[in-house]
Amino acid sequence: MKVRIFALAKELGLDSKELIDLASEAGVIVKNSALASISPEERDLIVAHVNSKTKGGRQE
Repeated sequence: MKVRIFALAKELGLDSKELIDLASEAGVIVKNSALASISPEERDLIVAHVNSKTKGGRQE
């Protein structure tokens, strides 16, 4: 089942724009819209990338 960018961003505690940037870093191409949908496989890649960034001591 496809997942909307804004829903995943909310789940991860990020804003949609930040999640879109992180998705690009993870190699997942998404439309520049919070309403864009991604596949479960793309979701897993993004979540793994976000988790590796936060565990790596990411600070802003």
